[in-house]
Amino acid sequence: MAGMATTSFFTAFSEPLFECKRIRPLEVALGLLIVLGISLIAGFERGYLAGLGVALLAAMFASVFPVLNRRLVNQGRMDPLVMTTWEMVGACLVCLVCMPWLDGPGAYGRMFQFHGYDALWLLFLAWGCTIFAYAFYIHLLRYLSAYTANLAANFEPVYGILAAALLFGEHRQLHPGFFLGTASILLANILHPLILRHLARRKNQRVTDS
Repeated sequence: MAGMATTSFFTAFSEPLFECKRIRPLEVALGLLIVLGISLIAGFERGYLAGLGVALLAAMFASVFPVLNRRLVNQGRMDPLVMTTWEMVGACLVCLVCMPWLDGPGAYGRMFQFHGYDALWLLFLAWGCTIFAYAFYIHLLRYLSAYTANLAANFEPVYGILAAALLFGEHRQLHPGFFLGTASILLANILHPLILRHLARRKNQRVTDS
């Protein structure tokens, strides 16, 4: 989950590339701070390098996705809820095709082996935490840059880490370096709006003085 927080670093390059703009040193610097955090996590948590590699690959693709979504939303080509519907349907079809290859024979049968309230929890996670949340995220892309949106989304892995710690006690398996790396990721997220606010204040002050 921490590896997904590098999405903002990749977005610092993908957004200027697709929108034909200059790369902003501030965004790259904050992205490097997040990469430092990931390096600290990887350096101490040797057993999770495969998972971290998958997360980094996912983060690279995730940096392109909101940039393209933002272009579609700003061009008024599609409603955010309609976009979410098509994207979720596409993701579902890809998962269904890949299931036998990833989960072996009988994967489709095991898919519906629910226990207790599993089905209700899955519906809640699918609708409340994914579909409606993602539709609102796409709506916000009308007002925010893809970098800002992804930087804010970096807190999602932190929520997941805290939930895993509280519900399953998985924090006991983590080295202190993991928490140090996570702290640097949080620092980058906090610094971004503070620095932008400071730069905007200085710019307004120069305009007023002139």
